[in-house]
Amino acid sequence: MSIIVLAIEVIVAMLFSLGFVAIISSRSLLKMLLGVEVLFNAALLYLVLIGTLSPVISSVYAIVTVTLAAAEVIVAVSIAVLYYRLHEKVEIEKSVVGEVD
Repeated sequence: MSIIVLAIEVIVAMLFSLGFVAIISSRSLLKMLLGVEVLFNAALLYLVLIGTLSPVISSVYAIVTVTLAAAEVIVAVSIAVLYYRLHEKVEIEKSVVGEVD
């Protein structure tokens, strides 16, 4: 295995960990969305690394990853805007199951 591939795998692992910690430790919806984005980009970087084995596979991966990234950003931003419109803040609160506002 090449040292470059190993270095990229280490970077992917660090990005994945950083995104996971950002999701778990944050109560802000925007920080959680950024954590999801970092997590998603780590997974996409690993897919591109796997795609370097074959040019055909890497082209398909590139098209799929760009499509998924665009869809993920659109959905995440629309959820954040709707949450802000409903609650007029972006902080996540603990809620009791069955509690009605």
